[in-house]
Amino acid sequence: MTFVCGNCGKEYEFKELSFIRCLYCDSKVLFKKTPPVAKRVSAD
Repeated sequence: MTFVCGNCGKEYEFKELSFIRCLYCDSKVLFKKTPPVAKRVSAD
């Protein structure tokens, strides 16, 4: 899973979710990065 640090903005790939912290600024605020997916919406 790819996470983005809320403090410094660096991206990380974590295999195990037991210890999640930023490796540079030691922040615990991380956001899960979602893949870009195009959604189709009908215009009815």
